[in-house]
Amino acid sequence: MAVSQGLPGRIFKFLIAAVSLFGLSARFIESGSLATGLNLLSYYTFQSNIIVVVVCLIGALSRGRGSELRSVLRGGATLWILVTGLVYHFMLSSHYQWTGLFVYSNLAMHYVTPIAFVIDWLLFESKGLLRPAWPLYWLVYPLLYLVGSELRGGIDGFYPYWFVNPTLPFPKGAGSLGLMLLIILALFLFFAALGYAIFFLDRGLGKRGKSILPRPG
Repeated sequence: MAVSQGLPGRIFKFLIAAVSLFGLSARFIESGSLATGLNLLSYYTFQSNIIVVVVCLIGALSRGRGSELRSVLRGGATLWILVTGLVYHFMLSSHYQWTGLFVYSNLAMHYVTPIAFVIDWLLFESKGLLRPAWPLYWLVYPLLYLVGSELRGGIDGFYPYWFVNPTLPFPKGAGSLGLMLLIILALFLFFAALGYAIFFLDRGLGKRGKSILPRPG
C-alpha cells in the first residue's frame, strides 16, 4: 500500500529529527568534557537516536517510496527506537535521577522520539512492504552492539548498562554471567517478537489497503 506523505509527513520527520538532535546535543553538552561526551556514543540510546535522525532526514528529503534498503532500514529503526523507549522505561528509569537539562534530553530521547517515530511509521509510511525475514535482519544490529559492549567491558571494565555487566551485583550489574545471559536471551526474544509484531501490523494494514491517515497516492 503506497502512502504519499506529502508536506505534513516531511515536516513531521524534520520535527522528529530536531527533537532527537536536541536530546543528543543537550546530553552531550551536559556531559562536561569531550571524552565523556564521546563515550556517550557507547550507549544504545545514543546510537538508536542517531539512526532515527538519519532515517528521518533521508525520508523527509527523498521522493517516492524509495529503495528496498530504505524500507529495511526504516523498519529496523522503528524497532530499535521502540526498544530504546520500552527498555529504558521498564529496566533503566529507576536507576537514574535526572536534573536540569538532563530531564529534557531524557524525555526527548527515551519518550518523545520513540513515540513520534512510531506514529510517523503508522501515518506516513507505505504499508505491506516488509518481508518475513526482515525482523531477523533487524536483530543483527543489537547483536553487534552487545558483542561490542561485552568486548569493551572485558578490556576496560566499562559496561553501558547494568544488565550487560556480569561482574557486579544488582542493581549495578546483572550479578552473574548466567543471569546476564538469561536477561540477554529474554531481550533478544523481545526484539524478535516486537519485530514480527511490526511485520504483521504492516502486512495487515497493507492488505486492508488503508492507512491510519489516508492520503492520495
